[in-house]
Amino acid sequence: MSDRIITDYMRKTKNFEGILFRLYNSGAADKIAIIINKSGSKLVLLAKGAKKSTSKKSSYLEIGNYIKGSYLDGYAVPILNEVNIISEFSVWKKSVTGAVAIQFLCEVMDKFCIEEHDDKQLFLTFEETLKAFSEARLKMLLAIFCLKILDISGHTPETAQIELEETGNLSERLIKTQKFILKSPIELALKVNLTDQEQEKMLQLHVNLIEEILEYPLKSKSILFNIMKNKQ
Repeated sequence: MSDRIITDYMRKTKNFEGILFRLYNSGAADKIAIIINKSGSKLVLLAKGAKKSTSKKSSYLEIGNYIKGSYLDGYAVPILNEVNIISEFSVWKKSVTGAVAIQFLCEVMDKFCIEEHDDKQLFLTFEETLKAFSEARLKMLLAIFCLKILDISGHTPETAQIELEETGNLSERLIKTQKFILKSPIELALKVNLTDQEQEKMLQLHVNLIEEILEYPLKSKSILFNIMKNKQ
């Protein structure tokens, strides 16, 4: 291989680090992997041969995985060269509820993460949410995640948008909780003492607001809410 070819190859090779939030088939043997990198920008990569059972890449490419590696730029879709795991956040995948919840998180990320647009806070919110898994507080964690995504995207809900069947103290508590969440890290916000009913109502509110912005329903929402309801 000539020095020029080697130089061109090295120039096209770029490193990345980020969380995989969408994965789908492309052709007979390949997959498209969509990642939010540490800068908060969407990175779309072609994983050649990833559908093959013998592919080393296939074992690393799973939604919710924090990965690093390299890719070849200069193609219509950059080609994934190598990939390694930083964290699988495997605690999410040990139960059906956790597995569906991580699909929900990834679906929301897919709607708000944009190519060639850096938003580091978006990446940090996703990462912190994945690190903070608690099945006992899952509704609260998902409600916090959704509210922070709304805020990052410029859609912070106004108190007037809180429309609940109950009025008075319940609405006031949720409004105060929203304000606390917005100014607090996720780990601290999770410690807010809300009843299971209050957590569910806040989650439903935030998901409804996201769907209003998107103007269509989230596919994973109904499955997630049904599973959580059956666990009560």
